[in-house]
Amino acid sequence: MTRLSVASFNVHWGGLRPNGHPYDVIEACLSIETDVLVLQEAWWSDDGSSFLEEVAGRGGYELYEHPLSHGIARRGNTKEMPPPFGNWGVAVLSRFPILGSRRLPLGEVPLDRVSNRSAVLLQLGVHGEIIDLVAAHISALTVVGPVMQLRRLRPQLPSRHPLVIAGDLNITPRAVSQLLGEWTRAVDGPTWPTARLAAQIDHILVSSHFTVEHGEVLAPLGSDHCPIRADLAF
Repeated sequence: MTRLSVASFNVHWGGLRPNGHPYDVIEACLSIETDVLVLQEAWWSDDGSSFLEEVAGRGGYELYEHPLSHGIARRGNTKEMPPPFGNWGVAVLSRFPILGSRRLPLGEVPLDRVSNRSAVLLQLGVHGEIIDLVAAHISALTVVGPVMQLRRLRPQLPSRHPLVIAGDLNITPRAVSQLLGEWTRAVDGPTWPTARLAAQIDHILVSSHFTVEHGEVLAPLGSDHCPIRADLAF
């Protein structure tokens, strides 16, 4: 039996607290201690430098960046220092080799500031086996946004290999099941907002190939979302 751990964390604008003040996003990510870490609202500069590189180096990860928007000003800088511009999107840090990637178009929805939003499908080499990982950050500004985008995602989900879906889907578990099908939920519990946890909008879903040995919502680390983590076997 092969085991791996997967976590998902919306870091909120590359490492900002709900009040806009920065937190130590590098230590927050490293403290999760997982084989695969899917991040939403990551930010990296046009030359590629960001907190992601340090997390990858210190944590022994291979880094994959999936930008959703370009030319975005980095938030959290002081007024005396002009903010740099760069990319905002999804990042995956994996201690297993990333063998391939494919963009999964989700289309445009009303009020979404990201044009042509997409999820990303990565193939991971896990101890001689191939695992498919879909990392996603679904639009949040309207009720119909997640419905439309998850409906577009469903027919694109691969079925050949064991599959993990991880990310901020901005919709509750019951709706996820209705829109994506009856995947096994690896984590149950409210994840947002950290000031008063009210809803689970961050998810790790797995195909029937997996046994969920443990899943949990972790304590807040600075973002307005709690991280989630699951130990899986297949």
